[in-house]
Amino acid sequence: MPKARRKILLFLVEGPSDADALGLGLSRLFADDDVELCVTDGDVTTRTGSRPDNIKAKIGDYVRNFAGHTYRQSDFLKVVHLLDTDGAYVSKERIVKMDDEGRKAAQAHGGKHNAIYLPGSIQARNISQILDRNMRKRAVLEVLRTTRRVWRTVPYEAYYFSCNLDHVLYGDPNFTPDQKCTAAATFSERCAENAGTFRDFFLAPEIAAPGDYVSSWKYIAQGTRSLERRTNFGLFLQEAGKALAQ
Repeated sequence: MPKARRKILLFLVEGPSDADALGLGLSRLFADDDVELCVTDGDVTTRTGSRPDNIKAKIGDYVRNFAGHTYRQSDFLKVVHLLDTDGAYVSKERIVKMDDEGRKAAQAHGGKHNAIYLPGSIQARNISQILDRNMRKRAVLEVLRTTRRVWRTVPYEAYYFSCNLDHVLYGDPNFTPDQKCTAAATFSERCAENAGTFRDFFLAPEIAAPGDYVSSWKYIAQGTRSLERRTNFGLFLQEAGKALAQ
C-alpha cells in the first residue's frame, strides 16, 4: 500500500527569529507531520486594518497564500497561531510614562523601544498609543481564542506567549532584533537533540499557564498576568508528548 501523504501542521509566527527558535524543536517533536512555519512579519492582531470582524479572514489569507496552487484545505492538519500578549490585558493605570528606569532599560536594549515591559507595568513613550494598541489587541484576541476554523474548513488554535516569546524563552521581554537572533540560535541548539526537552520546557510549572485551553485564556486576561512570564503552548505540545510515550 502507498504511504499516506503527510498532513501540514502550519505554525504562524510573528518574526524570523521566532521561526528560528521554534522550528527545529517543532520539526523533531512532530516528525510524523509536515511541519511548516509561516512568518506574518509582525503582530497581525494590531496591524492597521485588523479588526474583530475581519481577523479570521486575514488569518485565512495567510493560510491560503501559503497553500498557493500546491495545497488544498484538506492537506492541512491544523493551523497553530503563536501570539504575544504584550501586556494587552493590564488596566490603564498600569501603563505609565517612561521614567529614568524605563529609559535605562530601553538604553540597555538599544534605545529604540516605544514601550518597556517591567514587572507589573508598561512604561511607554506615548501612553495613548499603547492604550489604543491594547484595546485593539484585546478585541482581536477575544475572537481568535474562540476561533476553531479558518479558510472555511482548516482547524485552527491560538496560543499565547506572555508577555512575548522572548520573555517565555529567555526571561527578558525587551530584546533587540540582534539579541533575538542570537538567543534563537542558542535555544534551537539546546532543543536539537531531544524533542522531549523542547516539549518539557513549555510544560515547566514556572511558565505554564494553568488549566485547559479555555481557562488558560481566561487566566492570562486577569490582573497583570499578561505581563508575566507565562504560556499555554504546552497544552498543545502535551498531546505530542502523549503520542511519543506510546
